[in-house]
Amino acid sequence: MVTGVLESGVDNVSVYLPDGAKWYNARDELMAVGMHENIAVSMDAIPHFYRAGSIIPLKMRQRPSTKAMVKDPLTLEVFVDPDTNKAEGEIYLDDGSSSDTIDRGDYTLSTIRCLDTSSVFSSHSYKQIRWSEHRQYGYIR
Repeated sequence: MVTGVLESGVDNVSVYLPDGAKWYNARDELMAVGMHENIAVSMDAIPHFYRAGSIIPLKMRQRPSTKAMVKDPLTLEVFVDPDTNKAEGEIYLDDGSSSDTIDRGDYTLSTIRCLDTSSVFSSHSYKQIRWSEHRQYGYIR
């Protein structure tokens, strides 16, 4: 979740993190939920938060376009739910240019589950997914 900065010249914004989930900030700290909190902002730091229990696949290499990163490996960012020691996410990948990949079955849809210290990948796959790194946030009990 990203908090927008809607006014120029401000150095903090009020953020509301919904009840029903725990949230991590960009520094791997669990945040309070169900209340407004003032968060510092700058031109280089826009507040963003990750729901505990989620897995976010990212392409980390900077490229001039998304087309240039099609073959880049993925980094998995795993945000462990401290109550359950679990995290789960999905990723959909295709060739990046066709509009009929689902009809042709020419795509990858993977579910990624982490429990305690193990990871499970299940997928409908047209190509093997390349992972470059796995980063875990939160602590296993």
